[in-house]
Amino acid sequence: MLITRTDISLYREIARGVREDKINPYIDDAEALDLKPLLGNSLFYDLVKNAADQKYADLLNTKEFEVNGVTYKHVGLKKILAIFADARYKLFGSMTDTSFALVEKNYEGSTPVSHTSKSSYYKLNQQIATQYFADVALFLDNNKKIYTLWKQGCETRPMGTFRISKIS
Repeated sequence: MLITRTDISLYREIARGVREDKINPYIDDAEALDLKPLLGNSLFYDLVKNAADQKYADLLNTKEFEVNGVTYKHVGLKKILAIFADARYKLFGSMTDTSFALVEKNYEGSTPVSHTSKSSYYKLNQQIATQYFADVALFLDNNKKIYTLWKQGCETRPMGTFRISKIS
């Protein structure tokens, strides 16, 4: 995994008591279902395999870069992944599987957040993470000699877009 529970806590509020084994599936899902489509298969798998390389440290962490004399800054894939994973965890993480049924725990004096509110939080954070990725994409576009796998081997589209095809 590219991030941990601790990385998420740097960018989003998460309870101290949340165990790694509880949140790790949401981190895995964020990597595979949110980040991989943005990076493309080739770059994503190379990043996972070689995350310790300096070129990937520049992708994973905040980085300033210059394009045509203008200084930009991207927040890094760790923050983006943390936002994606947190959104997934907040939408699905309160459910617990028991031998009797899937339950949502409720404690005296607490009020569960509605599914509508959780869905809104999820969608908003998906949009935020995707917006942050736009600067990462600009960085990748301007460093194609270093990131040769960017935009190779698959077609990537921004999240939230769709294509209509006519079937004859």
